[in-house]
Amino acid sequence: MCHFVKIRYNDFMGRTDKANQKRISNADEFALRMVGEIELDVIHPITGKILPKPTTLDGKASFLNQRNLLRPRGGLWDRTGVSRLIKRVENIRQHIKSS
Repeated sequence: MCHFVKIRYNDFMGRTDKANQKRISNADEFALRMVGEIELDVIHPITGKILPKPTTLDGKASFLNQRNLLRPRGGLWDRTGVSRLIKRVENIRQHIKSS
């Protein structure tokens, strides 16, 4: 009977690992997409001039909120969320560079 429980536990852990990897992958893709939005050049619709990119965390949060790009669970961006987003993307980019 213990052998049966061990197999079921290992099977469960395998599914949990896959689910965690998918969650991490989705979060990484979301972070890359949001930082990509921040890094894009924005062109003024009337003058056609390129607008300056936000440089502060608050400015970046405001930029995302104004474009209705909400956080993963639907909330508004704040400086802490933007900071974590940028750090996540920096880690992804470092990992890609070192590979």
